[in-house]
Amino acid sequence: MTFVVRQWIKLYNKKMKKMIIRIVFLLVFLAMLIGGNLFLANKTAFYLNLSSKSLLAWVYGIVLFLSVFGIGFLANKKGLAYDVLYAVATILFGLFIISFFILLGIEFFRLFLPFSKQIYGIFAVVSILSFTLYGLIISFSPIVKTIEVPIEGVQKEYHFIQLTDIHLGHLRGAHFLTKVVEKVNQQSLDAVFITGDIFDGDQKVNYETIKPLEKVKVPVYAVTGNHDGYAGLSMVEGLLEKVGVRVLNNEIVVVDGIQLIGLSHMPADEQAFDIHASHSTRTIKSVMSELNPSQLLPTILLHHSPHGVEYVNKYGVDLFLCGHTHGGQMFPLTLLNKFIFPYNRGLHNYKGTSIYVSDGVGTFGPPLRIGTFSEITAIHVIPKR
Repeated sequence: MTFVVRQWIKLYNKKMKKMIIRIVFLLVFLAMLIGGNLFLANKTAFYLNLSSKSLLAWVYGIVLFLSVFGIGFLANKKGLAYDVLYAVATILFGLFIISFFILLGIEFFRLFLPFSKQIYGIFAVVSILSFTLYGLIISFSPIVKTIEVPIEGVQKEYHFIQLTDIHLGHLRGAHFLTKVVEKVNQQSLDAVFITGDIFDGDQKVNYETIKPLEKVKVPVYAVTGNHDGYAGLSMVEGLLEKVGVRVLNNEIVVVDGIQLIGLSHMPADEQAFDIHASHSTRTIKSVMSELNPSQLLPTILLHHSPHGVEYVNKYGVDLFLCGHTHGGQMFPLTLLNKFIFPYNRGLHNYKGTSIYVSDGVGTFGPPLRIGTFSEITAIHVIPKR
């Protein structure tokens, strides 16, 4: 009885902590939106020689409110009209972020470069439109990024593809996934690994959306992410199995001499806090102990987020593949993300365990990428000399 009470208290405290953090985040987010709105209104009036800053602030505020409200309200609405409205809302929000940081940068340069405000105004408009267009194009143009990882104990070279954070939903569907699969099939491969967030929400959780995965020419293994949970884990897992994808739900399989571990999205341990993880008491620490993988085989582990590296390292994991961070997706969030995730993007090493954090194939929120790329990761595993 005492154990049950303790577990309930732990779960309750986690829920309270998550709620408090969400409230604080919401308050900070609102403060940033209001401050950014006033800043943009002030600078627009300055560069355009307008006297009514308050009117601009109201106009910008209404547009901003509609875009943010639209993103939340339309998140799980289904249909072409909602797809279009969601796209407009997210692009407007991305435009707000880009405009804020470009105008902030211009204010800095005005301290040193004495150009007229008309020149700065023209430069601001051109820059804002150019970066927005660039970000849109990049976010829908996946590239293949190749990395090489030496692993002790492998007897030959392996070629894998990692896909993560595809975020099929309002902005991406079967057409986008077909383009990704075509690029995947152009590679000489042994297997494909998907590390979560296949879906963005439940807007397009259906067979037709992920049918292109049937055309992948090699075995496909997947773990789920936090957004797949929002979409409905059982539905997502069932659809993936239907198109021939092997979902690893805290399981181990051996693939051509390599031990492959697939973990569902979960926090690192009982003390770790992950605002995206479920209320499940399962953790990477506890599940790895239950699985007790062999330390005699070269091992690759799939998990959605770059958490719990210290625990998988204890079991001799050679390569930890994950995503979730999007690399920050848009500059300067790419810089801020480094303070949130110790392993933010790219290849890292922890006591012999290589960690690769992919920028992801899709996007979350604004369909914009500035400073990152829509990434399909080609992993070349070679024997360690």
